[in-house]
Amino acid sequence: MTSSIRIPEASVPSVQLTYTRIPSTSTQIVCATIKYTHFSAVEMDFFVVHGSRLIKPFLRVKIFPFSVGVTLIGSGLAIIYYLRKDDVDDECASDVPVRPCKRKRTFTEIQIDKDRIGHLIGKGGINIKEFQDKSATRITFKDEVPTDNFRVCVIRGLPSNVQKAEFMIKDFLAKHKMETLEFFIPQNTCGLIIGKGGSTIRLLQKESGAKILVDSSDFEVKGQKVTIKGTSEEVNKAKNMIKSKIEEQFSPSECSGIQRRPNSSDIFESFESSNVETLDSGSEVMQVHVSSLRNPSSFYIQIADERRCKLKKMEEEMLAFYESAENQQLHKLESASVGRLVVAKYSDGKWYRGTVVKIKSSSDLLKVFYVDYGDIEWKSLSGVLALNPKFQDLKHQAILCSLDGIRKIEESWPEEATDLFESLTYDPEWNKKLMARVEGFSASNNNVYIPSVSLRSLEEEGNLSVTEELIAKGFGEAITSSIPNLVPGGDEDWS
Repeated sequence: MTSSIRIPEASVPSVQLTYTRIPSTSTQIVCATIKYTHFSAVEMDFFVVHGSRLIKPFLRVKIFPFSVGVTLIGSGLAIIYYLRKDDVDDECASDVPVRPCKRKRTFTEIQIDKDRIGHLIGKGGINIKEFQDKSATRITFKDEVPTDNFRVCVIRGLPSNVQKAEFMIKDFLAKHKMETLEFFIPQNTCGLIIGKGGSTIRLLQKESGAKILVDSSDFEVKGQKVTIKGTSEEVNKAKNMIKSKIEEQFSPSECSGIQRRPNSSDIFESFESSNVETLDSGSEVMQVHVSSLRNPSSFYIQIADERRCKLKKMEEEMLAFYESAENQQLHKLESASVGRLVVAKYSDGKWYRGTVVKIKSSSDLLKVFYVDYGDIEWKSLSGVLALNPKFQDLKHQAILCSLDGIRKIEESWPEEATDLFESLTYDPEWNKKLMARVEGFSASNNNVYIPSVSLRSLEEEGNLSVTEELIAKGFGEAITSSIPNLVPGGDEDWS
C-alpha cells in the first residue's frame, strides 16, 4: 500500500517522498524514495516501523540513473527478504498449527480359566461387545492351547481405556464366580437324572447353564454323588431342576431319603458358596477367635492361622486403596442388588468386605453383612463401594457356628446367658486363647447345617469348657449332637 508519512527532521528538505508498507505480523518496512533535484542520482532510505513508531533509517542506497530500475528492485527485494526472514520464522514458530502426536496405544493380557470363557463372552458375544463399547477398546482371545487350562484375553487401546476394560472384565468374573455344589441322591434316581444316552442331563445343563456331573463310582452307602458347577444363579437353577425331576417320579417320603454330607448345605433349601471358609469334620483342635455373636447357638468365628494373617494384610491394602479419591470415584455404585459384593467403612473408620443382604425399597439404605466378621450394619448407597476383584480371592473368613452339647431351656436364650458366653469367648484384642473342635453339625431355622463346635477357654485358672460353664449356671441343658461327627473326637490335648 502507498501512503505518506512524516519524515524525521534529519531528512533532507525539498524532497519528493513515497513509501510502501509491506505487511508483516510485527514489523512494517517503509521504503522512502527521495529524489534530489540537483543530483542525477536517486537515494533510497529504508525505515522500520513497529506499530505507530517510526525508527530512523537504518539503510540508505544510492542508485544512479542507468541502473535505477534493476538496482532498486534487486536491493528492495534483498532487504525485504532479510527483514521478513525473522518475521516468517516467528510466524512459523507461533502461528502455524502443530499437528498433535498420535496418542500412544498399549495392550494387556489376562489369563482366564477355560470354563469361564463362555460366561465372559456371553450369548452371541453380547458381553464382550458391551465391554468394548463402554471402554473404547478391542478385546480378543489368543488361540486355544490344548495343554493349558486357560485362555489369554488381549485388550488393546489407550492406557486409561485398557485399564477400564480390565477392571470391567475382572469385576464381571468376580460377580459371576464359579461355585461347586455336591450332594448325594439315591442310586435308583441316577437314570432319571442322566436320561437315555445322557439326553436329560444335557437338557438340564443347557437350560441351567451349569455343568452337571453324576459320579457312579461312589454309591455304596451314600448314594450317587452329583456335582454342579457354575455361577450362583446357574447352580441354584440346576439344583431346583433336579429337585423337580425327582419329585415328579417319587412321593415326598421317598424324596426325603436323599442323603447329604453333614457339612454340606441342604440341596432343597440352600447351598454354601465356594468362597466361604468352612470347617471340615474331624477331631482337630484349632485356635479360633469369636468375631461376632448373637447367642450361644449363633456366632461367628475366625480361624487363627495363616488365613488370619492374610486377612489383616489384605485389610491394610484395602485401607490404602479405598482412601484414594480416584479409586473411590472409580468404584462408586449407581445402584445395588441383594448379593452384591461391596466394601464399606465400619464404625472404626476402616474398610471391610461385605455383601448386600437387604435393601429398603423406600430409600437407598442397604443392609450390609461383613463377610469376614459376621457383623451387620445399615449403610446408605453412597456409603458403600464396589469390591475390587483383587480383594475377592481370599475366602470369606467368618464361619457361622453353634455351641455343641447344649440347648436353651426357654424359647430364647436369656440375656444373662449371652453375656456369660460373650465374657468367656469374645475378645476384640485377640488376647484370649480360645480353642475349638468340630463335634458335629446342627440344623438352623432354614435347615442349613452349620458346624457344632466345642469351645475351651485356656485361662490362667485352668481349662474351661464354655458349654459346661453355661450349664453350671443354669442357662441350658446338656444334649448330644443331632448329627455326629464323621470322625469321633478322642482325648486330644487341648493345651
